[in-house]
Amino acid sequence: MIGRVKIAQLSVAQGEKSTGYLSLGQLADGSQVDMPVAVIRGKHEGPRMFLTAGVHATEVEGVEVARRILNIVDPESLRGVLIVVPVVNVLGFRYSPAARYSPVWLEEEAREIDNSFPGNLIGSSIDRAVAIITKEIISGSDYGIDFHCGRTAVVNLPHVRTYAAHQCPNTNEIDSLMAAFGTDIVLSIPESRNNIQFSASMRGVPSIMVESGGGLTVSEDIVNNGVKGVLDVMTYIGMLDRHYKTRSPSVTLVDSYGVLAPAGGFFKPNLTLGERVIKGQLVGKISDVFGEDFCDVIAPCSGMVFGLRIAPTIVEGTRVMNIGQESNDPH
Repeated sequence: MIGRVKIAQLSVAQGEKSTGYLSLGQLADGSQVDMPVAVIRGKHEGPRMFLTAGVHATEVEGVEVARRILNIVDPESLRGVLIVVPVVNVLGFRYSPAARYSPVWLEEEAREIDNSFPGNLIGSSIDRAVAIITKEIISGSDYGIDFHCGRTAVVNLPHVRTYAAHQCPNTNEIDSLMAAFGTDIVLSIPESRNNIQFSASMRGVPSIMVESGGGLTVSEDIVNNGVKGVLDVMTYIGMLDRHYKTRSPSVTLVDSYGVLAPAGGFFKPNLTLGERVIKGQLVGKISDVFGEDFCDVIAPCSGMVFGLRIAPTIVEGTRVMNIGQESNDPH
């Protein structure tokens, strides 16, 4: 790369870090919806990788990982270009913790940013915003990492996740990125989804999704592991010169199932994260406001519990846990 590189309206020379905002659209009062973007360009040539977080506005641990990466990565020792978007869902983040999605955009559309990629520059408000992100951040990159965590009331065990990786033109590279990030659990969901990870991978940019923690908190262990994983991936693809070791996962999950509450009330699980269950097993009870148990929650499949609701109050249909089916479990 000769001269300055322009990414998301930022012009960056070799050995520089630049921060700014990318306009995604306009609101009714004429104000712009501006997404924060940082670009770190190394002194030496190398790959280009994007790091996104905050697609769901309540998932703050990924935002914290992105913030710390920006303060750790030094342009002097970097090869290539790192693009960091700490908060993708800026409208939802503005209303966080009340809003997980984008309340203004979603008034007219019954869908969310995370299932709208790659977007359409002449489409709806969400389509246009997503298309700008695809054009300015994802296209032209060589690799990508998208950070997520559990919902406000749900905590997930740390894992790296992909959607329909077998359909992507770079399946082996995706597997290598997952190994480089180094979580104990990997989840390969067979169905596709129009999120950043799948959309980028289908466009020739091998990418992974990181899921860890949740509950609108910031766990130091999870954040530190997330930072280490990002740095390890950057080392693997040649952006950094540091020691790292790939780690094979101890658990491989080949699909996931959400357990939904059959009734409203107070949910109490009778297991913890990481436990194995079998199909038909009692995994919790629902009680009423008088303290009486009146409903059983039954596992719809066998597998490992990798996500669990920590808030007791639920309405009918609330997701109370996530079960991952292991590769050696036919059920």
